Parts: sequence; structure tokens; C-alpha cells
Amino acid sequence: MKFIKPLLSLIFILTLSSNAFADTYGVINTKKILEEAQVVIYLQKKINAKQEKYQTIITKKQQLIEKDKEKILAKKDILSTESLLEEEKKFQKKVEKFKSYVSKKEETLKNASLGAMKIIQKKIEESIAEVSQKNKLKIVFPESQVVFYDDKFDITDDVLKTLNKKIKKVKIIFKDK
Repeated sequence: MKFIKPLLSLIFILTLSSNAFADTYGVINTKKILEEAQVVIYLQKKINAKQEKYQTIITKKQQLIEKDKEKILAKKDILSTESLLEEEKKFQKKVEKFKSYVSKKEETLKNASLGAMKIIQKKIEESIAEVSQKNKLKIVFPESQVVFYDDKFDITDDVLKTLNKKIKKVKIIFKDK
């Protein structure tokens, strides 16, 4: 597996040296696509907004738990050992419920993001195919897989323009549990 990347890069460079095939290859900067595409920016804003909403609730719940802890500590010298253990048990149940709540919210955000990214990924692939077909490219390499290339092979901006025309927003499904 370690030899595949260098081998592909070598084949790519050797093939590009042949003028007959020079214009049949393209390179795309996937990182740039994922940072600058309007739909990805939209998705990130929506995910961040939901995360902030969850964080507000989580912070309030956490403050209530802290108050409960302080109440138990204040009763430490007053309550019998048995009563104190019972109070601590109830408190631990609240803590576990809180942890479960936080985990569910994290999972909700992750699943919403992954679901939307599947749709976006499909649109990115369609955009790459469209630009490739328009430019009569036979192969498109991710920039991260190429050691060296001439900028004339970079189709990233064309793919970004095509993608931004195709999709600006994506439906994000938050399945709260």
C-alpha cells in the first residue's frame, strides 16, 4: 500500500510528459473545496448554531448539578452515613443522566453533519464529473496525491463555481434523542 502513492505519482508525471495526453488530466484541491463551497459554509453555520443552543442547555444543567453537589456537601456533617450515601446515589444518577444527555446531543450533531455531508459529497462528485466532461479530462487526481503539477491542470476553481451553482444549502436533519 505504501508504494501505491509514489507509483501513481510517477505514472502521473511520466504520462504528463507526453504531449498527446497532457490535457486529459486534472488536479483538484479537495481541502479548498471543503473550505470554500457555499453549501459547506452553510452547513457549518447551522451545525454551530445548533451546537451553541445545546451548549446553553448543557451549561444550565451543569450548573444545577453543581448546586446539587454543593447541597450534598453542606449536609455532609448533618446527615447520617446512610442518608448521605442515599443522597450521593441520587446525585450520581443525575450525573449519569446528564452525561447521557450530552452524549446524545453530540451524536445528534455528528449524525446531522454526516447526513448532510453525504449529500454534499454527491454534489461535489457531480461537479467534478461535469467539469471533467466539459474539459474532456480522463482522470482527475486529488492534489494531496500529486507530488508536482502545473497550475494549468488545477480545476478546483471551476469545480467550486459549478458546485456553488448546483447547491447553496442542504437540508440538515437533527434527530434529537
